[in-house]
Amino acid sequence: MVGVLIVLGLAASVVPKLQAGRAGLNRAKTDIQSARQALAAKDLPGARAALDRAARNLQQASQAGRGTAAAILRPVPLVGSPLKALRAATRAGQEGVTAGRILSDAIDHFPTSGHTAVDGFNLAGFHGATETGAKAVEEADRHLVAARQALQGPAGALLPQISGPAREMLAMLDEAHRQLAAGARGLSLFADLTAADTDARLLILSQDSMELRATGGFV
Repeated sequence: MVGVLIVLGLAASVVPKLQAGRAGLNRAKTDIQSARQALAAKDLPGARAALDRAARNLQQASQAGRGTAAAILRPVPLVGSPLKALRAATRAGQEGVTAGRILSDAIDHFPTSGHTAVDGFNLAGFHGATETGAKAVEEADRHLVAARQALQGPAGALLPQISGPAREMLAMLDEAHRQLAAGARGLSLFADLTAADTDARLLILSQDSMELRATGGFV
């Protein structure tokens, strides 16, 4: 009976920290979503600012899950589940932030950013940047895989308060993975087209998107 009372007392002392940690995670999730949107729009300063905010919020969430009481309660069945979920979600968020920073650096050094020029018909710089971008996509995807693995436990929890947010984060990670896969395919095509030994002619046609036709309008 005394042991149960001690556990309950410790749990009560941890509840405010859990609430603070969850609030930090929610803010970080919003920041990561903002960073994704900014990256898609090539707003690198906005993306980096959002990633920095996410990192700070994740650090606060991580600190909320620490302490003597949390360390004692974490192995306790059921009672320790929210603490484990907080740690897992924080770790997943940190992996997501790392992936975002890798991608922002890769985009910043792409030829269209102004750091790498396209010299007339010489596309060597474009080709090199494309290959570097492809490697960055692979590295970022590895961090997303690590984030997904971290969330597997919380996503399968019996308590919906734990499993619900974890599954939402998994859905967000899956969408990011699909976007990365599409980007990887595009980079692979650019790498092939700009290779030194490639001999290709491209016919580019444009359409009026304002035309109310299935294909987008007249060519």
